[in-house]
Amino acid sequence: MVSVHTQRWAFVLLLAGVFVWSSAPAAQDKEAGELDATAKKLVGAFQFKVDGFVAVYSIHFENDKWKVSGVFKEKMKDVGAFEGTDVEYKDGVLTFKQKYIVKPRPTWPDNEKFTVRIAGDSVIGVADKKDAPLRTFQRVGADESPKTTKSDLPPEVKRAIGYWTGETSDGLKIFYHIDYAKGGFTVVANWYTKAGKLQGSAIGQDIAIQDDRLTYKVKYLKKPRSTWPENPTLRAECLVENSLTLSRQEGKRWVTAITLIRTKK
Repeated sequence: MVSVHTQRWAFVLLLAGVFVWSSAPAAQDKEAGELDATAKKLVGAFQFKVDGFVAVYSIHFENDKWKVSGVFKEKMKDVGAFEGTDVEYKDGVLTFKQKYIVKPRPTWPDNEKFTVRIAGDSVIGVADKKDAPLRTFQRVGADESPKTTKSDLPPEVKRAIGYWTGETSDGLKIFYHIDYAKGGFTVVANWYTKAGKLQGSAIGQDIAIQDDRLTYKVKYLKKPRSTWPENPTLRAECLVENSLTLSRQEGKRWVTAITLIRTKK
């Protein structure tokens, strides 16, 4: 007789096999052609790191319904899996609850709400819980070749890509990530208190290269300080290898806001 434990893991392995198959465009996703431009970007397989695991999420639109599922891997082995319930798409935002088949960690809550949306040229996600950080989704599988490769970028812009950290004048620790993949930029920022509590988060929008510098508008998902201005335009300058200066546009001039130090490329 096959044990319940064996049956559950057989299902997880089967689900993992579905991910491998679905990482390429599927013929059965015919309805995806009827989606709006933002929704189409959410369809596919994505991965990101969380709590020591590699999470792989599959998002599809079939038979006029959204379907979400996921597996969690540790050292290349499947250690957890979920299927999405109460999946809804509205105004460019996809939400669902994670119903675990096998929990990666026994303490992880069931039916936790998760939100996925577009940020610039990338897909980001965040769990609906206090102090949850933003996760940048990396698309898995076949995709269009980028029109511009990283080697084509201006040197000052190329140096700005990476992970950065610093401290604001009022004592908040900031972690910045600027990425370039598949022809597009992503900017994600998280602010923490000295006690390690997530104080705020933001993404970059309208990202562009102007005068060999990276510029973008800041969209706060959670404003670190209520007095900070809404949607400021910033310019990122990396004139030397491991120092990034962020300047805020004030009229026709740029005012230095903060200087960050590289943690890794």
